[in-house]
Amino acid sequence: VRFFPKRLEPSAVRPDCGGLQSLREKTYYPTSALTEGLEGRVLVEFIVGEDGDIESPEVVDGVSKILNQAALRAVRRLKCTPGRERSRPVEAELTKTVVFALPEKMDAS
Repeated sequence: VRFFPKRLEPSAVRPDCGGLQSLREKTYYPTSALTEGLEGRVLVEFIVGEDGDIESPEVVDGVSKILNQAALRAVRRLKCTPGRERSRPVEAELTKTVVFALPEKMDAS
């Protein structure tokens, strides 16, 4: 059974887990994935609790077991500010995309 937090009202302030740079700083590209040439995007859903803690991270669209685990580890390391509704902290669901690109492709872009 999966618990779904209530949806935030349109006027609510969404949780903040830092931007793309914050997620990149938390992401470790496993050596075995580099050696095997694995890359791609991993979509992770999670809940930001009322205290800002990451709860129930789950891969909803993955690449491989190695990269999926690395993406979950990165999301668990995020520091978040909880969402607010009527000035009170509330839990809310977020989705983050963790991108793994091989170094030679990153240099070309």
